[in-house]
Formats: sequence, C-alpha cells, structure tokens
Amino acid sequence: MTRLNRELNTGVRKLLPILLVFFFLFGIPLLSLAADSVAPTRLVPECNVWNSTTHKLDNPCGWAHVVQLANNLLTFMVFIAVPLAAIAFAWAGFLYLSARGNPGQISKAHGIFLNVAIGLGIVLIAWLAVDQILKALATTGSYIPVLQ
Repeated sequence: MTRLNRELNTGVRKLLPILLVFFFLFGIPLLSLAADSVAPTRLVPECNVWNSTTHKLDNPCGWAHVVQLANNLLTFMVFIAVPLAAIAFAWAGFLYLSARGNPGQISKAHGIFLNVAIGLGIVLIAWLAVDQILKALATTGSYIPVLQ
C-alpha cells in the first residue's frame, strides 16, 4: 500500500462517523417531509354516487371533476416518469463505470444520459404547461394572483 492510499484510508475512517451522525441527525428526519408530496390516492374523483335511500345520484360530475381527473392523471404520470428516469440514469452510470475504456460502451452510456435528460425535461415542461392550463380552467375570477 502506498503512502497516499494509507493517508486516504485514514481520512475516510475519520470522516465516516461524522457523516453517519450527520445523516442520522439531519437526513432521516427529512424523510418525514416526503409524505406531503404523495400521488393522489384516488385517480378518478368520486362523483355520481348512487344514493340508495333517495334513489338519486349525489354529487353529480361536473367541470371541476374533469379538471381534477386531468390533474390526478398528470400527477400520476410524473410520479411514474421520475423514478423511471432515475433507474435509467443509474443504468447509464453502471454502463459508464463498467466500460473499462471501451469507447462503444461509453458512447452508449452518454447517449442514454442524454436521451433520459431530454425525456425528463420534456415530461417536466409538459407537466408545467398542462398544470398552468388546468389552473386557468379551474380558477374562477382572475387567474393572475396579483390582480385579485
């Protein structure tokens, strides 16, 4: 073992407990904030519920339910696209690290990185555009908050 390797090993051994304490003190509590951004539990909004006592439909479907359905579908698609992009990025990283200087495999990994980044960008830009359109369709009165 060279002197540089021994020094790096010693530095990592000193730094690892500090990083673990930092992770457990600050990293794990942040996971509790992830519960606020979960996908909707019901994809299709509940409307046109049959009331057996009055023999009528309660809560008839309207424009608000259509907008809510579109928003739920959009959110669901983004919640599917982001983990798939993360898996594709991980696969490209694995290909890149296991290339061992093979230019064909390195260019394949670069292509996957580029295609996934472009695809994720398109998904997020489309989500932003459709989300703004849905907000404009669902909002009564002035859509611009400054004008209210």
